Amino acid sequence: MRLGRLDNAHPVLLSRYAWTKAEAIEQLRAWIEKVRASGLVCFDAFLTLLETHLDGIANYFRDRYTSSFVEGINNKLKVLKRRCYGIFNVNHLFQRLTLDIEGYAQFGRTAPATK
Repeated sequence: MRLGRLDNAHPVLLSRYAWTKAEAIEQLRAWIEKVRASGLVCFDAFLTLLETHLDGIANYFRDRYTSSFVEGINNKLKVLKRRCYGIFNVNHLFQRLTLDIEGYAQFGRTAPATK
């Protein structure tokens, strides 16, 4: 079975936290070649995307920073937009935003229990 060939490539990725940026690029390129050699074409689009953004992806191994905080704020803003549809007072919108981001602790209270 072809998928069995990819299992041999995967353990290399498990030790990724000790890599430098250069090692990460080298290991990822080697993994890409193993996947291409497996003959599975379903990964072609992903591999092309990975190769296109390889330098940016490998920057994680330099500083160990992710964009998770920013992505979390973006998600909160999108949810807020949906929940506050129809609120035309900008002050109310920013009050809701403060409540969602800083929580009820800002007002010396605890959040209400959810069902």
